[in-house]
Amino acid sequence: MSTAQPQAPAIPGTTPKGFLGAGGFADVFLYEQAVPRRDVAVKVIRQGTTPAQRAHFEAEANLMARMSSHPSILSVYGAGTVEGGRNYLMMEYCPPPHLGRRAAAHPLSVAQALEVGIQVAGAVETIHRAGYLHRDIKPGNLMLDAYGRPVLGDFGVAARVGALESGLVDGFSVLWAPPEQQDGTGPFGPAIDVYSLAATVHGVLTGHSPFEVPGGDNRELSVLNRVLRSQVPPTGRTDVPAELERILAIAMSKDQGRRYQSAREFAHALQNVQSSLRLSPTPFEAMGMEAPTGPYHDDE
Repeated sequence: MSTAQPQAPAIPGTTPKGFLGAGGFADVFLYEQAVPRRDVAVKVIRQGTTPAQRAHFEAEANLMARMSSHPSILSVYGAGTVEGGRNYLMMEYCPPPHLGRRAAAHPLSVAQALEVGIQVAGAVETIHRAGYLHRDIKPGNLMLDAYGRPVLGDFGVAARVGALESGLVDGFSVLWAPPEQQDGTGPFGPAIDVYSLAATVHGVLTGHSPFEVPGGDNRELSVLNRVLRSQVPPTGRTDVPAELERILAIAMSKDQGRRYQSAREFAHALQNVQSSLRLSPTPFEAMGMEAPTGPYHDDE
């Protein structure tokens, strides 16, 4: 079996600079664009893909293009085809490592984790208001842009809510997905992404997913069993306020009816923690809605 890296195809107006990674049925390369001069990440569908895979790739490209005006969603610059009629998607390049690797090496401060949670919640709310679920929110899908702001990428398993009700439940990470996504029971709504966003905030505070046990048994079935049956573990950090621990536990409840029912509600709860810590509030930005005002109260 060959371990050679795939070769970047020729794209007019660009110069290939290297291979960034692979996933699903596409490869990602680093290019330098001539005009305007900048580095760009280009996702290129592989040869031999099926018509269904090409349609899925185009749907991802179209959704990302619609959403990419949000400051916490990876920007899309263009799309086209290369030799062989293969589709490509040209995107903003955010240098590695992704937020998962950064947090594994150096967990974020409480202030940083709150800021990330609120900023990404605005992106998630925007996706939901467009009628889609991301379905794969995790630190590994968050990069930092040139200004240090987290941006959400990889819309490869995003889907309309109606499509999920028809049985589209594949393509998720066991480490970050809620119970109803793991066992396919549904219902499939915004609370799925709220759970994964809360798990992400938990993860950037600890350096690992909530149900991963450092040095323990982290095989997929073991993690799945903990996701389905164990209570949300505390972060174990003395500087994390009890209120934040409580908010994360609510957002990751096994019963999705007890979670925050929107990314906006979750963000507002995080803003209340910022207020209690006398931190400057992070603006909540979502397409087509005003920022929340006044304290949010839940009934837990």
